[in-house]
Amino acid sequence: MTSTSKAPPKLSLPWKTIADLQPERAMSWIAKPFLAKGTIFKLSGPAKAGGKTTFVMDLLRGVFLRGTFLGEPVPADLSLAYMTEESEVTFWLALERAGLLSVDPLRFHILKYTDSPRDWETTSQKLLYDVVTLQPDILVIDTFPQFAFSGDASENDANEGLKAIAPIRRIAALDVGVILIVHDRKAGGPVGKSARGTGALDGAVDVLGQITRKTAKASTVRMLRLLSRLGEVQEEMTIDLDPDQGYTKIQAEQPQLPDSRKAILEALRANPEPMTVAVLVKLSGLKESTVYKAVAGMADEGLVHASGNGARGAPCKYSLLEKVEGHG
Repeated sequence: MTSTSKAPPKLSLPWKTIADLQPERAMSWIAKPFLAKGTIFKLSGPAKAGGKTTFVMDLLRGVFLRGTFLGEPVPADLSLAYMTEESEVTFWLALERAGLLSVDPLRFHILKYTDSPRDWETTSQKLLYDVVTLQPDILVIDTFPQFAFSGDASENDANEGLKAIAPIRRIAALDVGVILIVHDRKAGGPVGKSARGTGALDGAVDVLGQITRKTAKASTVRMLRLLSRLGEVQEEMTIDLDPDQGYTKIQAEQPQLPDSRKAILEALRANPEPMTVAVLVKLSGLKESTVYKAVAGMADEGLVHASGNGARGAPCKYSLLEKVEGHG
């Protein structure tokens, strides 16, 4: 065992002790719970339909104009570097919709894909130099694969993914909050598995986000799902885009029970004693097969308690669990 009284040994790598860490700098929020200084937020969603750029533009609107985003305060006097694959016309329209055209130009630098080198190694080297020079608080790359996997590099290759994300991690270490926007696969999937390309990127980022339409119909309502290593977060939220207030959280509606289940629950509430299917049929007015199917599902989901084994002389009886007494 090494004695604490000895002088620290000379090491070949820059190791730190616990005393060297600076936790007060580790969580300087830009937009809680999505982005903090020194962290990477990867946001995915369907191409052209999920609302990824719109979401990020509204986050920036909160940073530059409102001072809040989704109910959380954001710090003032931040600056931004935004790399976009969009044309100058479409990007200008996105800025106009978000009301960002009035932002101080010295706080909002833009690099178009068509103006960047075609290979990521050159681009990332120049990007690191420019970040040190400009010292932006936020870096957005929209979309990351467009810049990082152009040429022969494949976004499905894990080694290429690790090479692509390495300079981004160095940039984040400069106290920059980085937002990487990517497209979902056509097949979609849950957050952390839906994005196109290698999953190697996911292990290198701090927050994974997925934004999708709430319904198939055209709507301003979106579902936002998160996985984060930055502490406990609401893993799923429903948000709606208001033209004036930007995105706001909306309360999830209480799931509506089918009429058959409602009728059975009403019968169980009115009669505290456990009841057989035959009694529930009589009280609810439902068919016997409907009651059987409904109570079986409700028992599996923990809405009702089933007693008895269904044998002759010991029929299954059902009673309402306390936790669903108020469920409507």
